[in-house]
Amino acid sequence: MNIEECIEFLGYRIDRIDQPMLDLSVPAVNGITATNEGLQVNRNRLSKMALPDEQLKQVKRVWLVGIWDDSNARGISVFEDETMIGALQQAVEHVRKKRMEEKT
Repeated sequence: MNIEECIEFLGYRIDRIDQPMLDLSVPAVNGITATNEGLQVNRNRLSKMALPDEQLKQVKRVWLVGIWDDSNARGISVFEDETMIGALQQAVEHVRKKRMEEKT
């Protein structure tokens, strides 16, 4: 199955599809300025990242696909892979397996 087919198969079960950055390091003082009146915090600057492409290419990323799943105590099962299609296919296999269990 390709990405579109996986998404269509999962349909309403999809809760989220994320790609978090796992080992991103950003300076803690980003957006904080020392003045003669004390420390000033620029909230807009703290919420934005301006990293060079070289640094972004080094960041480890994974794809997370969350689906609604009543067999899980939290109600959501999350599948992880280095590629989006891999995580989606894991979710599809999980749903297929649950359907087969329900039929027996």
